Amino acid sequence: MMKSRGFSLIEAVAVMAIITIAWSAGFMVLHRSYAGMFRTAYRAGDAQAIVLLARVWQDALRDTAVSSWLVSSNEFQSAEQQIRFDGRYISFHQEARNQTLPLPPTSKCYFAIEKSINQRDIAVLYVEWTERYMKRQRVRKVRYVACGRS
Repeated sequence: MMKSRGFSLIEAVAVMAIITIAWSAGFMVLHRSYAGMFRTAYRAGDAQAIVLLARVWQDALRDTAVSSWLVSSNEFQSAEQQIRFDGRYISFHQEARNQTLPLPPTSKCYFAIEKSINQRDIAVLYVEWTERYMKRQRVRKVRYVACGRS
């Protein structure tokens, strides 16, 4: 009777095939979870940028005179502030202070001066961007209002 001292070639190939299949299945699952994690982090960063934009917009115009507000296509001006939309960034320029905030990709900004319910002038910032998630696109729109002094 002959003793077997190892594996045959067929057994070794079969084990390597099983290990390769298990490894590739695990890799696909991990790849999907990492991709989802990075997408979520990216979307959270966009949300943080939009919330910060709202706060800076309202703080910038809080103490400005309403009579000094001027609006053009991509610019909002007051006596103390100049706010400009430059593609992916919105810039706040004051006498000694400049601040530039990033916006989500494919975003658009519009400035307007509107009348409120009690007929006071209010400065309005419209931000619109396209959000892509799981092969779907969704257009997100926000409207931020700031009041100056009369």
